[in-house]
Amino acid sequence: MSIIFVPIYIKYIGIEGFGLVSIFVALSAIFGLLEMGMAPALNREVSNFLGGARSEQYLRNLLRTIEIIFFGVGTFVVLMFYFGSEFIIDSLLKLERSTNNGVNTGFYLMGAIAACRLFENIYSNFIAGFQRQVHLNIINSCIATVKGLGVILVLDWISPTTNTFFAYQLFISILSIVILRFLTYQSFPNSNLTGIFDINSLKSIRRLSASILLILILAQLITHIDKWFIVSSFGLKSFGYYGLATTVAGITYYFSNSIIQAIYPRLCELHGNKKDNEFIEIYHVGTQMVTIFSGGFSIFLFFFADEILFFWTNDRDLVSNVALPLRVLCLCALLNTQIQIPFQAQLAYGWTLLALVIHLLAIIFYFPLLMIMTPRYGLVGVAVSLLIINFGFLIFWPFFMHKKILIQEKLRWYLNDMVIPIFSMLFLGCILKLFSFDTDNRLLQFIYLGVLFVSFILVGIFSCRDFRAFMFNNFIGARVNDGGK
Repeated sequence: MSIIFVPIYIKYIGIEGFGLVSIFVALSAIFGLLEMGMAPALNREVSNFLGGARSEQYLRNLLRTIEIIFFGVGTFVVLMFYFGSEFIIDSLLKLERSTNNGVNTGFYLMGAIAACRLFENIYSNFIAGFQRQVHLNIINSCIATVKGLGVILVLDWISPTTNTFFAYQLFISILSIVILRFLTYQSFPNSNLTGIFDINSLKSIRRLSASILLILILAQLITHIDKWFIVSSFGLKSFGYYGLATTVAGITYYFSNSIIQAIYPRLCELHGNKKDNEFIEIYHVGTQMVTIFSGGFSIFLFFFADEILFFWTNDRDLVSNVALPLRVLCLCALLNTQIQIPFQAQLAYGWTLLALVIHLLAIIFYFPLLMIMTPRYGLVGVAVSLLIINFGFLIFWPFFMHKKILIQEKLRWYLNDMVIPIFSMLFLGCILKLFSFDTDNRLLQFIYLGVLFVSFILVGIFSCRDFRAFMFNNFIGARVNDGGK
C-alpha cells in the first residue's frame, strides 16, 4: 500500500529524501540478517508441529527462546545505528549532513525500526507456519494502509521531513508487533501451556538456520551492493531515481511473497508426511501462480513503464530518469521470482548446499561486473549487471536442483511452469504495444492500464494448465458438487 503513495512522499520530502528512505530499506534488509535464518526454520517447525512431528510445549519453548535472543539482537541493532551513524554517513555513503544533525536523528530512528522488523518477521513467519494466511494478510493490509495513508497526514500536519517520516514508521512497527504477537500466541491450541527459555530447543533448527543465514548474507549482498555503488558514485539524487525504480519493480515480489507464504508451509507439511504426489502438484501450481501474477506484472511493467510511471507520478522528468532502469529491473524481478518456489522446495527438503554455492559464485562474478558497468553506463549499467546475475540463477539453479530432487519434474517445470506462460505474455506485450496510445485524461489512463494488466493475467492463466486444473478441482468443482448435493 505504501508504494502507491511514493509520489506523494517525494512531493513532501523530495527525491533526495526518498533516496535516504531507500538507504534505510537497504540497511534494514542487511541488519535483518540478524534473524540468523531462524524465521524460515521456525516456519518449517510449525508445519512439522501441524503434521504431528513436534509437541506444543517444544514449539512454545522455541518461540520464547527466540524472543529473548532477539531482544538482545534488537538492542545490538539499535546501538549499531546509534554509534555507527557517523561512520555510515561520512565514510560509506558520503552524504552531506544538515547543520541541525537531522540525518543523524534519521539514522537513530532507522535503527529502532530495523529492530522492530526482526520481531515482525518472526511473528509473521510463525503465523504463516500455522497456515493462517488469511488473518496475516488482513493484518498486513490494514497495517500497510494505516502506514501509507497516515504518514501523509503526519507529513502534512506536523513536519514534511524524513525524521517525521521515520518516527511515524517506528510507531506503526510497534503497533504491528503488538498485533502480530497476540495472533501468534492465540494460534496455539492449548492456552494453558507456557513457554520457557530453553537453549536446547534451538538444536533442531541450528543447522538449517546457519545455512539459511549464509544464503541470506550472500543474497543481500547481491540485492543491495548495487545501491552502495550508486550512492557513492552518483550521489543521493541519482540514488533516489534508482530507488524509485527498485521500489516499483519490487511490487513484483509482493505477489511472489504472498504466494510463498501460502505454499512453503504446505510443502513442508507434505514432505514431512511423505505425500510426494501432492508435493509435486503444489510445487508446479505454486510456480505457475508466481509466473502468472509476479511474471505477468513484471512483463506488464516492462512494456508499459512510461505509461505507468506517468500515471503514477504525473511527472515527465521523473519518467525520463526512471523508465529505462525500471525496465531492466523488471526483467531482473521476472527471472528472480521464477526460482523462488524451487528454492522453497529445497528448504522443505532441508537442502541448502546448492543455494549456498550458487550465491557464492554469483558474488564472485557480480563485483567485477559492477566495477566495469557502473562507470560506463551509470544506473542502467548497474541494473544490467544485476540482470546478468539473475539470468545465471535461472539457467543453473533449477538445472542442478532437478538432478537431486524432483528429478522427473525438470522438463515439466521448464516448459509448463515457465517457458509457455512467459513467452505467451511476452507475445501479448508485443501486440499490445503496437496499439498503445497516450492521453492526459487520468480516468482513461487508469482504465487503459487496468485492462492491459488484466489481459496479461488472463493470458498467463490460460497458458498454465496445472493452475487451471487446481483451481477448478479445489474451488469451482467443489462448489458445483456442493450445490448438487
